[in-house]
This record gives sequence, structure tokens and C-alpha cells, in this order.
Amino acid sequence: MAILESMSSGTPVIATEVGGIPEIVEDGVSGELVPSPEFTAGLNIDRLSDLIRAAAGDPNRMQRLADKALSDVLPRFSMERFGRELNAIYGRIFGWNGAAHG
Repeated sequence: MAILESMSSGTPVIATEVGGIPEIVEDGVSGELVPSPEFTAGLNIDRLSDLIRAAAGDPNRMQRLADKALSDVLPRFSMERFGRELNAIYGRIFGWNGAAHG
């Protein structure tokens, strides 16, 4: 949730490629990703520190990443979309015809 909250507040994200993070953050487009320590010999500290230095040295790039993250995250992970999709799932399970049910 912290990554989604950061992205939705316009904060640039630098994260590791673990769990569902790569499904949320597109490396070099909506944030920066460091290879997962699960698949390497450990956390790539050099890559992480390079990304942090690059972020500090290029605020315009970080702003572009943050802007892209914001435009991606709001439509994909909004409460409205969650509600619609959850209602659709319940509709399929219970045979609803698409009308809202309380």
C-alpha cells in the first residue's frame, strides 16, 4: 500500500522487484526498480545507491516518473474501480444482472 500511496501523492518511487511491485511500478517509466534480492545474491546496494543519487541529481526526471506514476495509479487502483470490479465478481457468483445490490 505504501507504494500506491506514494504514487498517488505524486512521490517518485524507488523499490525492489519483489511481490506485486513490478505489476504496479514500470521500471524507468513510473518509478525505478532494483533487482529482487530473492533472485540475486542479495540486494544490489550499488544499483539502489545509483538510483538514489540519480534521483537527487535529476529532479526533472523524478518529476516525470512521479507524474507518470500518478496518471497510472489513479485509474488502475481507485476505490471506484475496486468497487465496480468487486460488484462484477459478486454479480458473476450470485447471478446478478449488473444492477447494484446492497
